[in-house]
Amino acid sequence: MKLLSLLGNKKQKTEYENIEQDGSVTVTTNENAPKLIKSTLIIRFCVEISTLADDDENEYCGYVYNLNATLENGAVKGHYECRNRNGLGFEQRFRTSVRFMSELNRIITKYDLAKYNGKSSFVAGLPDNYGALVDIMYASGECLYISDNESNFMPNDVVKELVDLFENQAIPISNWVTAEFSRDHSNWEYCFCVYIRRDDKGDMFAKGYIVSDGEEYAFDEEFSLSAEAVDALNRMKLSSLPKAEKSQQLLNSDDESEQKLILNYKCKDVLKELDNNTLDLIYNILLAEFIKHHKASDIS
Repeated sequence: MKLLSLLGNKKQKTEYENIEQDGSVTVTTNENAPKLIKSTLIIRFCVEISTLADDDENEYCGYVYNLNATLENGAVKGHYECRNRNGLGFEQRFRTSVRFMSELNRIITKYDLAKYNGKSSFVAGLPDNYGALVDIMYASGECLYISDNESNFMPNDVVKELVDLFENQAIPISNWVTAEFSRDHSNWEYCFCVYIRRDDKGDMFAKGYIVSDGEEYAFDEEFSLSAEAVDALNRMKLSSLPKAEKSQQLLNSDDESEQKLILNYKCKDVLKELDNNTLDLIYNILLAEFIKHHKASDIS
């Protein structure tokens, strides 16, 4: 993390001075830091969260998030950055209304993050991609500052709500690079499992299988989707679908109402809930493409 790394870059003293040993812990508390913030208007928001060491297995774990927003001239300039444990990242800037700051304040107040205000914990020798940092300034001049370079002190629900809020602004449909659609229907005639890849030019390529009226169309190697299909999928605004609550694994059950969509944004899989109407639209778009490619393959 950029700010956390600043905390971790303390130079060792010479051998003639007190040497800071790896593993030593320094905890400080600002007794004057308010535990109740009176202002409701945030003018600068900087939160960094590492979930690399979290035990829970969900789509928010295994990443380092940088969430930044600044209120300038009546509008909010935002910056969302996410990278996984391999260093692969996704970064996006956005501009939105001041209501965004109200939503941030709602989350901060709802989970009473001010109760941690003024606490800082630093463990020497740790890499700079763990822990959490909160640095928030209000219009009143009040500040909220908490840091811990070892562990994420924020509850899972706080992480979820903050990340969702930023992702909803920062990740438009045009940015996903791969998608997986699956329906394990109780009626075999409507099953499908399709993987789609989008290249830098916006072209899409598909592979997998789809079943219609008992006939299966299956392709182990990807083929190019038509411009009409690409346009239809782009118009669906898949990124605006609600997020799924549970596992990232594709669903394998007879309950057609619980289908999932996985969108990948270069470093992160975002799991979405698919209602039946959306799923039927996707199914029909892809079915036409699979049938078209099947016929073309037979001719060749």
